[in-house]
Amino acid sequence: MNNLLVCRDLFKIVAKDFDGKKYEKTSRILMQSFFNDIEIWIDIHSYYFPVTVGDILTVGVNICPGSNVAEIENLVYKNYNKYSYLMVGIIFSIQSVKFDTVKRKIIYASFGGLLMKMIVPLKNNNLLHVGKHVIIYITKI
Repeated sequence: MNNLLVCRDLFKIVAKDFDGKKYEKTSRILMQSFFNDIEIWIDIHSYYFPVTVGDILTVGVNICPGSNVAEIENLVYKNYNKYSYLMVGIIFSIQSVKFDTVKRKIIYASFGGLLMKMIVPLKNNNLLHVGKHVIIYITKI
């Protein structure tokens, strides 16, 4: 099974728990990409992966073209051992929006209750579809 890279970049955490701390061991972080025009809002388990505003992270987002759970599990075990934090989820909504004069896509995914909102340029996301499995991998620098 091939996995399809959506993005891999350095991100800076620009905000944490900006809408209030809703759960004891979960934080919502806002990250801005250094080299691409991508913004990610993501819920993380703050006990297993503590972060602070200003931290620099390597973040990758991959799409799994299949939906067989065993294949996704094998892919995760083979390819993503070197990352500190990894989540596998599913895209549940995609919206096309216009900010000022720039068209963008907003991708929403769920990782067993932890949520992600990724805002990307419209032209960069032909791989993204509702119902596709997504793998997010993160490591602190």
